Amino acid sequence: MIDPKCCRCRRELTEKGGVLLLPPKGTCELVGVEMEADIVPKLHLCVSCTDATVALLDTSVWCDTPDEWTEAIRAAHPAHGSEAHDTYGVAMRMVGNRHSKGELLALVNWLLVRIQAKDGQRP
Repeated sequence: MIDPKCCRCRRELTEKGGVLLLPPKGTCELVGVEMEADIVPKLHLCVSCTDATVALLDTSVWCDTPDEWTEAIRAAHPAHGSEAHDTYGVAMRMVGNRHSKGELLALVNWLLVRIQAKDGQRP
């Protein structure tokens, strides 16, 4: 049964908007028996919430902004001649374990504090 309201703003759907599919849930119950199945929740969006969601997913918004460290960062990549494959693997693990911008910021801050301490600078 379709809920005639937008799942985001809860306004009544008066015209076709969008559909939001969530990750599958692994089990369902059918006539008292639990079964493995790809149950995909389907949510309906109004036109304005669809537009807002599409704008959020626009990849151009998520592009990095070049700064004074960009070229040095590129040069440190193993594919650009640094040969630091093991270090790159550690970096991948460190970043892969952090999913928020705040945690990535804390990681970079920690690395900068370590560099300053090693160089004899006050952190």
